[in-house]
Amino acid sequence: MKAGDHVIAAKALVWLVAAGWSRNSLPRFRRRLDLVNGLDLDEWRSAVRPNTKVFFLESPTNPTLDVLDISAIAAIAHEAGARLVVDNVFATPIYQSPLALGADCVVYSATKHIDGQGRCLGGVNPRLGKVHPGQHP
Repeated sequence: MKAGDHVIAAKALVWLVAAGWSRNSLPRFRRRLDLVNGLDLDEWRSAVRPNTKVFFLESPTNPTLDVLDISAIAAIAHEAGARLVVDNVFATPIYQSPLALGADCVVYSATKHIDGQGRCLGGVNPRLGKVHPGQHP
């Protein structure tokens, strides 16, 4: 992403993530974040702008356990020329494969699975060769 790019994310992300992004990280780099009801496909469509580059969601969501339609949201993102990033920490690869559902990138908070007590910090971004810097889906 570059300055001026736009991100759409589901409101049900852990609020600390959304708050940190919207107040700190994204504005500092002149990027905008719009939050939508992740269950409402029309909200995803309506939030798209010419500079939208990334859709971000967690499914199932924490703490509400909403299950978002990854395939449908991926189709909306790709139609807009954007990438879909899915936080799959709750479902894990055992129960859900976002890449097979159309996601471009999957992320995991390894902290929950490595320790569960907050004594360590980690993350995982498995790559299967689908997303390359500078390329669009």
